[in-house]
Amino acid sequence: NWQALPGLSTGGQAHIGLLRVFQRLVELRESGHVMVQVSDHTRSRTFPDLKNLLQSWRERQPNEWDDLCVFDDLFVWRNHMFAAIQSNFHYAQPSDLAQLHDRPWSVIKLSKVARKQKVPEVGLASLSKIYSVTTMDVVDAYAKLREQIVTCLEDGSASLLQGGLNIINNTNLEYFNSEQKAELFRLKAMFLEKVGNRAKANNHFCQATMISPSYARTWESWGVHCNRMSAQESDVVKKKQLQAQALGCFLESIRLGWGKARMKLPLIIDLVRKDGELPGLLVKTLAEKGPLLPEWVWLPYISILLNGLGGIEAEACKKILSKIVEKYPQSVFWPLRAYYLKRRDAQAAQGGGTSSKDHAEELMTALRRSHPRLFANLELVVEELLSRFRPSLEEELLLAVTALSKRIDQLSTGEVTGPLKNAFKSIAERFFASPAPQKEKKKSKKGGSVVADGGEAEAKNRFNELYEGPFTDHFLVAKLTVSAARTRLKMWSDSLGRTVSRTPRKVALSEVSPRLAGMNFLPCDLWPSTDAPVDPGEASSSNRDTRALAQHAAQQAVAAHEDVKGGSSGSDDGLINIPDALAAPTQAPRMELAPKLLKFASTFEIVEREGELRRRVGMVGSDGKVHHFVVGFSTYDLISTQIGAASLTDYLGSVVSHDLQSRRRHLTLQAPALAPLSQRAMLRGEPAHLWRLSDVPDIGAFARRILASPEDVFCFRRTLARETAYALVMQRLFGRSEGEMYLDGNGALVSGGLALAFDDSGILREGGAEIPAAVKEFLGDLLVRGAVVPAMSTLAKALASSSEGGSIGAYVGMFLSAALFEYHAARSGNKTDEEARELRKTLSGRDESNVDGWKARLQALLVDEDDLLKSVSGVNPVPNK
Repeated sequence: NWQALPGLSTGGQAHIGLLRVFQRLVELRESGHVMVQVSDHTRSRTFPDLKNLLQSWRERQPNEWDDLCVFDDLFVWRNHMFAAIQSNFHYAQPSDLAQLHDRPWSVIKLSKVARKQKVPEVGLASLSKIYSVTTMDVVDAYAKLREQIVTCLEDGSASLLQGGLNIINNTNLEYFNSEQKAELFRLKAMFLEKVGNRAKANNHFCQATMISPSYARTWESWGVHCNRMSAQESDVVKKKQLQAQALGCFLESIRLGWGKARMKLPLIIDLVRKDGELPGLLVKTLAEKGPLLPEWVWLPYISILLNGLGGIEAEACKKILSKIVEKYPQSVFWPLRAYYLKRRDAQAAQGGGTSSKDHAEELMTALRRSHPRLFANLELVVEELLSRFRPSLEEELLLAVTALSKRIDQLSTGEVTGPLKNAFKSIAERFFASPAPQKEKKKSKKGGSVVADGGEAEAKNRFNELYEGPFTDHFLVAKLTVSAARTRLKMWSDSLGRTVSRTPRKVALSEVSPRLAGMNFLPCDLWPSTDAPVDPGEASSSNRDTRALAQHAAQQAVAAHEDVKGGSSGSDDGLINIPDALAAPTQAPRMELAPKLLKFASTFEIVEREGELRRRVGMVGSDGKVHHFVVGFSTYDLISTQIGAASLTDYLGSVVSHDLQSRRRHLTLQAPALAPLSQRAMLRGEPAHLWRLSDVPDIGAFARRILASPEDVFCFRRTLARETAYALVMQRLFGRSEGEMYLDGNGALVSGGLALAFDDSGILREGGAEIPAAVKEFLGDLLVRGAVVPAMSTLAKALASSSEGGSIGAYVGMFLSAALFEYHAARSGNKTDEEARELRKTLSGRDESNVDGWKARLQALLVDEDDLLKSVSGVNPVPNK
């Protein structure tokens, strides 16, 4: 049967059934050995040592998202074995007999799984079987007690709530340690809160923290309680005090290492921003407790902290960022550089100083002083990418002409006047200005297209000679009609399109950037080989060389150990990490395992993305892979929005990963790697091979052509179904995707990110989304009904069930608020920090409306799957028979 199944590389679930059968066979064989030992020891009236077996059975259990019947089948057999062992050792004392079986743990584990899978009746029925066990360990007794209490708490009915309270009140706490006692007081406080006695609940939370100040779950629960009370408080002073208490509890829980509390960080930052126009109690709390947290917990929120440098929370954000600069310099370098350049431009435009620019400059200075070699290498790479991989002047002019053509097409007849006429003048000033001074640099000309190379005067002069005169004669005339402008723009678009089309799609890196082509870093885990030939004249010093090599290796090991402990990059070796995604880490990143940049690929590609040509470079990493990044140029508002969208996507992915139904369907959300180079340029990671979806009318034939076997094609279809569900959910919640959709060789869909669209009043426009025709035809009704729609429903339910705590809503609110602010700021010019705060205050009403609209769109996805099917594909559901 195993040989008849597809390969494991297809990632399907066909093997799971046989793997479960294999586990039962293994445990059946182990059970046979146990019964042999039991028989031998019974005759001699001794006891076998089963500790190793019982421990291995504890560790060998199904996934927590597997179906409940899988757990039941496994634990029924184990409990049968435990009963057989007990019956054979009837002469044993209860304390000795308890060492020979693990029945209490099995029953409690089954009850816990049933509770998490929303089947509390099975859990309570399972716990009722444990009363036949007369003797059990204190840990098992506490686990059984807690499971009963939590089941009553999550049920929420009045009778079970009262029953849970009675269990706690009648429990003798003498045998439990301080953390167990604190947990029971925490649960009692949660019961009191549910029955409406908030004052007593607050007292019991306080008492729990006094019993065990290091128990993190109490702090997190107390923070949730205080946050709920603040939402219902009308007095401003008391409301802020409760918010500050909630803030301190959340931060303390994170400091103590409670993983779920880290998901509250967006809520923490959102609470701080509600401190008023001047720094108050909330900002003070963050400034005191925020820097005490491990630096790595802030890594996904660096862009939010940078935006806070211009707000009331500036000093607190600066303290946190300073510690990140010291420990994780490369994580903060990319966004910090872009933010600093943006604020520097704002200061130059306003003619006065800004505190946000000063804070950013101090952080950049600290980064340069603490990691000089790394900073120099990063700046070299960034400057080369910015200057050598810009679009050619013809490409930029083609984009400007195309944009003007779209504006002209919206007009019917008449004369070109007003803003449109000024647009032609702006293009002339932008492209045909005086050339820069001559520089002694190598120039690259490819396919008749002038490739911008560091602003060379010769290239600029040639471009002006070709296009300045004709552009002036065609568009900068006294009288220009709409029809004439439309015709001439069409001619310019065709001519520039032909020129740009001759640009080669693959170019040697050494021809464009010799400095990047010559970069070569030694991996940090390689040092001189002991296999190198030894000079006979130096044979006598071989022992000394060996000792020196061993000492060097020991130093490297100590440095790596310090990296793991502190999370820092150790000594400033200047090695550059490959930019990675912004996924929230679950533990301190091990920097020695991060792939390092060894060199750049010898060639780079020129690919079409979002209707324009972009340069795609390859970074050869120490992990043996070539990581591909597209160098894109855009405006700061779009770049910051894409970075915020990527960070939000990864946060939502963390939420989805904790949902059992999503795990059962193998649903995940992950954003691409992004690294801003400046305020107008960004690196975007993407797979090695991409095909534009509109260029693949028959996806089935395409998949069969690039894949080796039918199993791979099936895996491709399943992946495409999940990716389609992700794309539809995100487009329903936030709007359409930026640019066109692309398809990779594994079935994943790649887009340019989210394209948020606001109307004139600042409200986010709804983005209707349907399955693309080619994808729908390839998947067929079977996968659309059975995979795409259920995946959409599961994702929506996961996000909705996790949004009750307010963290998702807070993060979405900050993301939409930042996007709306950048949308308005890009159209109203650079602003000082005071003007930026005034603009945010003006837009605050729209922020609340946008969050409410997002929640409404999320609720709209929580409909019957038949209705969801009609909305995304237009397919009529199968009628009930």
